[in-house]
Amino acid sequence: MAGGSFILPSAVMVTALAWAYLRFGSLPQVAGVLYGVKPVVIALIVQAVFKLAKSAVKKSSLAVVGALAVLTTALGVDQLAVLAGSGLMTGLLYWARSGKRTLSAGFLAAELA
Repeated sequence: MAGGSFILPSAVMVTALAWAYLRFGSLPQVAGVLYGVKPVVIALIVQAVFKLAKSAVKKSSLAVVGALAVLTTALGVDQLAVLAGSGLMTGLLYWARSGKRTLSAGFLAAELA
């Protein structure tokens, strides 16, 4: 019930806004409103990214990996390749700093547990 109460209002609002955009988005009167909304949406996304980065990035090495991921994505590299490469790079950094230089069959399971 809590999940539905949390998600349903947002889903209804996004559906209504998408319908309104498809229906009225090409009208000249609406173009000004949409032109003014775009910077607000971008500001909200940037603010959310900074809040998430403050809580998610605990080490400078993670910040470097994140910055490289943003840069490579901006240069046109496929997002899945960036995701896989970032995960691999982060795992290798963790492994190099941990002092465990040998890999065993239970390495991944032991590290995730």
